[in-house]
Amino acid sequence: MKLIKAILPASVMLIAYQQQAQAADTVPQFSDVVYTEMSPDNESTIRKIVTSDAFFRPWAYLAHYLGYGWVGGNTNGNTAVGQEFEYKRIDTMLDNLSMPDNKYRYMMNAKYDPKGPGGYWADKRFRMAFSNIQWMMEPGDMQGHSTLNS
Repeated sequence: MKLIKAILPASVMLIAYQQQAQAADTVPQFSDVVYTEMSPDNESTIRKIVTSDAFFRPWAYLAHYLGYGWVGGNTNGNTAVGQEFEYKRIDTMLDNLSMPDNKYRYMMNAKYDPKGPGGYWADKRFRMAFSNIQWMMEPGDMQGHSTLNS
């Protein structure tokens, strides 16, 4: 019985002196992005938005902070988060999520090179799918652009 009394206070002391790990609040802040370049059509505009670092990199960092692996390409010896993604527009069903026939998904896939840096499941790269992309215009944006003849 005396042995138990001696062990119990020692274990309580170890727990009391254990320090908790502290991490800095390093969540990045991203500002709004304004696209002012003209595009010939709707699909070109969407491609420009989706492939912009300012658009997809915050999503890549969110996935990285949530614990997803391989959130970046591995070509050219690079393994940085949010780097080396390739764009693809698909019009098929993905992961059994139903979409209306007139909707597309816009994919950003992290590139994989078998000769690049690797590790456990390195060939299973992260991918992001975006759909229902919309943008807004101010009411005065269309003034002065009329082509109607009187």
